[in-house]
Amino acid sequence: MLEEDFHSVAVVGEIDSFKRHGSGHLYFELKDEEEGTGGRTKAKISAVMYRRHAPMLRFEPADGLKVLAEGEISVYPPQGKYQLVVRRMTPFGIGEQELRLRRLKEKLLKEGLFDEERKKPLPFLPKGVGVATSESGAAVRDIVSILRARNPKANVYLRPTLVQGASAPADIAAAVRELDAHPGVEVIIVGRGGGSYEDLMAFNEEAVARAVAEARKPVVSAVGHRIDTTICDLAADRAAATPTHAAQMVMPDVRELEAALASLSERLAGAAASRIARARSRLDALGRALRAAGPLQRLRTWQQRVDELAVRLNLAAGRRLQATRDMLDARGEKLKALSPLAVLERGYAIVRKEGAVVRDAASLEKGDEVEVSLARGGFTAAVESVNPAGRAGEGKNG
Repeated sequence: MLEEDFHSVAVVGEIDSFKRHGSGHLYFELKDEEEGTGGRTKAKISAVMYRRHAPMLRFEPADGLKVLAEGEISVYPPQGKYQLVVRRMTPFGIGEQELRLRRLKEKLLKEGLFDEERKKPLPFLPKGVGVATSESGAAVRDIVSILRARNPKANVYLRPTLVQGASAPADIAAAVRELDAHPGVEVIIVGRGGGSYEDLMAFNEEAVARAVAEARKPVVSAVGHRIDTTICDLAADRAAATPTHAAQMVMPDVRELEAALASLSERLAGAAASRIARARSRLDALGRALRAAGPLQRLRTWQQRVDELAVRLNLAAGRRLQATRDMLDARGEKLKALSPLAVLERGYAIVRKEGAVVRDAASLEKGDEVEVSLARGGFTAAVESVNPAGRAGEGKNG
């Protein structure tokens, strides 16, 4: 029942009797102490983490360390007791937060908030950039200085917001919505500078993720100097490594663009000049050729060409006519060989009864009148006898 009904459980307890086996498996117990009516009571459960899951640990397990262990219940038959087969284990506290974040990520992932298909492209050269971050942190200074340096004409709309604390998620979400509604803002940067794991938790809240995902304008997440990806990064259209990187991502360097345009302009001018020079050279050559070949000369050339084609045409017509004659002669000979007259010349005759050629003696009867055609002339005869089964020349009575 335990194995069938409890496919996934999470247990909080202290590690006890920890042992790393030579096989790579980890064996230990999780214990818990509670105050009961009879004093302190202890509860224990055996646990094992197999070799395939052990490399995923981000800490070194040790006796006395309180952890959050996630896995499934299994029965160990040789000892007749149940144990916890651990798939994932983290120090308790941070582990509890990670579990909450993982469940939230799974929820938002199923809703499609992280889908690449809904990501919006960034504008090429935005005239207005909205920034949602702390007005007193280093992040806002980095973002503004980079934006000003790369495009002094761009407008920066700062919406100061809390970036940590219990009230921060709601304030960040409100800031994103306000900037999204601002008519001068074309793209939004939301985030903060570096900090501890706990400092970044405001950007791992559902309210922030939904505000970022629902924004009509593209949002760049800049939760800076971190190893782990925040939920805000996943929901945003683009994620930057730092606030400085976000500013560089959002705004191209106008000076670089101007230099590129100047280079392209020079190349275009050079290419145009080269093409014009080639066109002029060809035009001069055509002019000289036109002058050298006047209308009379062109007419003579074409007359000569016509004479040449006429000779070729006559020759081709003669060859074609001779080939046709040869073909007709060959076919005539073939027809002559296949002609019935040629057969008659060899001594055969054609017998007709009532105008129809007789091919079978069985169609004749005694007394029938038949017409016999020879190679030269013919005659009419009366049938005296019929031999249907015999071969030619074996008639009855001769």
